[in-house]
Amino acid sequence: MEKEQYFSQGMEHLEAGRRKEAVVCLERAAGDEYAEAMVQLGLIYNRYVPDYNGVPPDDKTAACWFMRAAYLDHIEGMFRTGFVYSHGLFGFGIPTARQAMYWFKRAAKLGHVEAMYEIGQMYDHCPYIRGGNRRNKRKAIKWFEKAARRGNRPAMVSLYNYLYDRIKPNKRKAAYWREQAEKIPCDEIVQEDYPYDSLNPKLFTQED
Repeated sequence: MEKEQYFSQGMEHLEAGRRKEAVVCLERAAGDEYAEAMVQLGLIYNRYVPDYNGVPPDDKTAACWFMRAAYLDHIEGMFRTGFVYSHGLFGFGIPTARQAMYWFKRAAKLGHVEAMYEIGQMYDHCPYIRGGNRRNKRKAIKWFEKAARRGNRPAMVSLYNYLYDRIKPNKRKAAYWREQAEKIPCDEIVQEDYPYDSLNPKLFTQED
């Protein structure tokens, strides 16, 4: 059976809730360097749900699958590897900004919108990450705008907060991004398979 067939079979098992069987098929596909299968394996091992259907969570295994996919130039693998490094997840210790930024920028270059948002976050919060530079508000805004223009709601929220209150106010632009953000319901950005956080920040910090 070809790796594509193993992958398709694995996804069928996964959709049916047969996670243990899905892992068997996806690992066979991943063994043939099928990057999409590696990403799905990473999601299976770190998805925090009450019923694991025979597959207990294994954070380090999840991270390793993401990294293997990243080294095969898989865009989602790059993004999730960046997240592992930026948040010090899965037993990898203190967050490492340099590695995180490297993988986020590679994913962003290929058009990954969430990676663009995370780059903005890193420029905003770098003083709290080992290996990071000083906070760079201009670059943070630049990357938030890149993500916001592609429909990323958390980036719109970040832009609103910046433009309204944090730097030289531009209330007209702030109002624009608030209006755009309000068009997207919060539940649309809470992805069931997103392994780290809900991407559901408090919408507005400035009282009207």
